[in-house]
Amino acid sequence: MHVLYCSAGFSPHDYRFLDALNRSKHQISYWAFSDINPLESRKLPERIHDLRKTFPLRANKYRCSLQVARTIANIIQQIKPDLVHAGPLQEIAFPLSLTHFHPLVAMSWGSDILLGARSGVGWWKAKYVLRRCDGFVCDSQVVLNRAEVLGVHRTNSVVFPWGIDLDQFSPGKRGGLRADLGWDRATVLLSTRNWESIYGVDLLLEAFAQLATDMPELRMIMLGGGSMRVDIEQAVHRFGLVDKIHMAGRVAYVDLPAYYQIADVYVSASYSDGSSVSLLEAMATGLVCVVSDIPGNREWISHGREGFLFTSGHLESLTRTLRDCIEAKGEWLQLGREARALVEARADWKKNSTKLFDAYRAALQKARAS
Repeated sequence: MHVLYCSAGFSPHDYRFLDALNRSKHQISYWAFSDINPLESRKLPERIHDLRKTFPLRANKYRCSLQVARTIANIIQQIKPDLVHAGPLQEIAFPLSLTHFHPLVAMSWGSDILLGARSGVGWWKAKYVLRRCDGFVCDSQVVLNRAEVLGVHRTNSVVFPWGIDLDQFSPGKRGGLRADLGWDRATVLLSTRNWESIYGVDLLLEAFAQLATDMPELRMIMLGGGSMRVDIEQAVHRFGLVDKIHMAGRVAYVDLPAYYQIADVYVSASYSDGSSVSLLEAMATGLVCVVSDIPGNREWISHGREGFLFTSGHLESLTRTLRDCIEAKGEWLQLGREARALVEARADWKKNSTKLFDAYRAALQKARAS
């Protein structure tokens, strides 16, 4: 089988899927917007046929559905794939659906449905795709529920967490950076979310500032970057937290495990998520997790069992929950064990990635029957 994998760029998530496809017996071609700066530092898996330079696209990615459709139609005509895997929905799967190619497996990236399909053009595009695709792939029940409202059939859908490498993300010894920072005796929080409003990093920073006033041992590592960088950096100085927060910027995927291993508590104030891969990475590392009480997180965290939940967007609730978590230090080991066990049972990428081929087989059967 020849699979054409189409995406908006080259991210760690794209690498994860392409690596799984690379290990299969199938022929895999890959295309994405050629002018997007890659977020993934690893090289494309060796057997993948990279079409980005052969079929470049320079148009504004948010206004070029017809140009994307023409480009993909040209690719399909030349390489003649047996199946196309496309996502996110509005950017990639929608223009692909305009080519009328079948079988099409549409993949939601979470935010394209949970945020992008709330109303307007984004809602219409998602609905158009979901009513025409031969297969649908997503990472959580909350995303599938929303997709069903928009018209996808559950029988055509495969749900599985995008999972993690359990060998790479595992409990380990502290050291290295923790010692370099002089934080050997500190309680260290870790935030890995990008600095965008949807991830609530400003709320987290404000909560940390309140706690740090009477918890002198508290420290925080903030990874990532984004459009809020200037605001975040200014707030760190305004709150007087320069010596208590280490802003490490964007970190290569291979370096991520070390940051999880030196932390005590993982925190995410995100307002929307499916199955957050960063949450799964933290759970696999045995960290205590404090996350917003939203449907995607509730699929993984039961309050007081694998971690702690706080009311989404509520500063007082986040501050109180973080304080309760820190004061429950004696329970951290058991909480970490529960989290690790759940991830081992449900988020092992080596096992979960095989479900992608279940989606492909179902889509092929549906297309043949149509």
